Amino acid sequence: FLASRTRGVPRRALWGGLAAAAVIALALVTLLPRTVNLGSASVVAITGDGGLFVGTSGASHAVLIRPDRSHVTVKLSANLQSTFTDATSSAGSSYLLDAANQRLFIVDERSGKLIDAWPVPAGAASVAVQGNTVVVKGAISGTVVVFTKTGAGEKTMLETRVAPRTDMAMLEVMDQAVIAGDLIFATHHVTGEVSVLDQTTGRELRRFPNLGKPVALARLKTALLVLDYAGRLLELNPASGAKQRSLALSGNPDRLSIMGDLAFLSDRAGFVTAVRVDTLEVLGRVRVNGVPMDISPMPGDHLAVAISKGGVVVLDRNLKILETIN
Repeated sequence: FLASRTRGVPRRALWGGLAAAAVIALALVTLLPRTVNLGSASVVAITGDGGLFVGTSGASHAVLIRPDRSHVTVKLSANLQSTFTDATSSAGSSYLLDAANQRLFIVDERSGKLIDAWPVPAGAASVAVQGNTVVVKGAISGTVVVFTKTGAGEKTMLETRVAPRTDMAMLEVMDQAVIAGDLIFATHHVTGEVSVLDQTTGRELRRFPNLGKPVALARLKTALLVLDYAGRLLELNPASGAKQRSLALSGNPDRLSIMGDLAFLSDRAGFVTAVRVDTLEVLGRVRVNGVPMDISPMPGDHLAVAISKGGVVVLDRNLKILETIN
């Protein structure tokens, strides 16, 4: 077939034509959408280069998605079927919590290789990273673990109990810890409390009670936002824990993420809600096709939402769907 198509064409012209065709083909491959096959995405984090790091519960791997939507499959080692509960990115590494296997996987974002796997408490629900400090909240264990990196592959560990151990199904493993300066704020939804700990010593300094079922939080400049799974967004005084304002919400919200002057919430009824932080006013609410499992702010005022049975959906700050990656 090639001979019949090129008969009578000079060799130089032939090779030039083939080279041009190769360039065009490469360009077409670059422009064509890539199939990532995320399935039911459970957690999503934004990597240092603006890409995505996605974990799908039940899988033995995670996926790094580059800004151009090419992707790298990251092989993980685990004995049990995975239940990924949280992911984050810091300083070129992605961190992925597996509550079922009680492991924190650490992945090099540049190479897509697994760096390490640390043991974590039962029902590990949240991971936060600041510098050399890594904090994990255990929902089943009722503890907060503070890891401090001390060198290549070396770390220290402090574990503080903030609530009794409580057995629960993996779907109920919901809690969050955040690092704010030299403090750690951690929810425990079973007891309805938020604990404040010293980051250096791991010692609990104070406790804010009677918060319903707190499952997520965010430390702002002058306030602490706490998401109550029973259907409230609470604004607390970060020093005393006094309730300053409250916003009633529909459904059972379980994820909270801050992007500039907006707070984005997701609930298991299938909605993502935008709230103006300074007025605690709902600005919009959109239903996604599936159950939103995790949300993370992206560059350019975009929002990545991990969707059960729907991969990752990218929204703008007005909750308009821009892209679906599956």
